[in-house]
Amino acid sequence: MVETRPVEGVDSAETQQMLVEMFAHRSFHAQVKEKGEHIPLANLKLLKADPAAVQAQSEEIKARYARIFGV
Repeated sequence: MVETRPVEGVDSAETQQMLVEMFAHRSFHAQVKEKGEHIPLANLKLLKADPAAVQAQSEEIKARYARIFGV
């Protein structure tokens, strides 16, 4: 069995800041400054979906996806 270990330092402010600056990642770290071109997370509209409704429409959703993306 392979032992998995967390990558140390990934959650540090310095590492999170580097990811934001180099790769345009988003960070929830309080000390990280977001890039200016990002829309603030508070301004993003959240999509809400009823799981039962999505399940009921799953075949229709799959067919539409296949039609749009040609898969």
